[in-house]
Parts: sequence; C-alpha cells; structure tokens
Amino acid sequence: VRGPGQSRERYLESYLRVVEREWRMLSADQMRELREHVTACDFPETLAELARMARDAGLGEARLLARYQQHHVILFRQSP
Repeated sequence: VRGPGQSRERYLESYLRVVEREWRMLSADQMRELREHVTACDFPETLAELARMARDAGLGEARLLARYQQHHVILFRQSP
C-alpha cells in the first residue's frame, strides 16, 4: 500500500530497498526476477483509493488489521 501522496516510483524504490536489505534467503537470480516482476507488474494504491474501489464494488467498511512494512492486511466487509 502506497502512502498518501507517494508516487508509484518512490514506493517501488522504498519497497525494493527493504527487500534487498531484509530478504536474505533469495539468490541473486531470484532477487533479479523479483525486481523485474515488481517494477513491471506491481501497481500499489493508497488505503484511501483501495477503500474507494471497495465501495464502488459494493463493499462497505475497509479496516486495516495489520501492517508489515509496505504490506497491509485489510478487511473489506460486505455492505448490508
């Protein structure tokens, strides 16, 4: 999940720094593949935008349950 006002590029730079620093179990080839995948395929949104998208899809409340650096666990409830 991107922070408010954070661009995709800045998010990806920050995310990849964390991955390179902390994901020590990956081989050099796996790290290269991860970087390629993330930069080509990941388009994170802000919490506000995810909540808006959920409402537009007919869901109700979006509640943040946990946060692990850039990864978030969000509960989207069905609208009554």
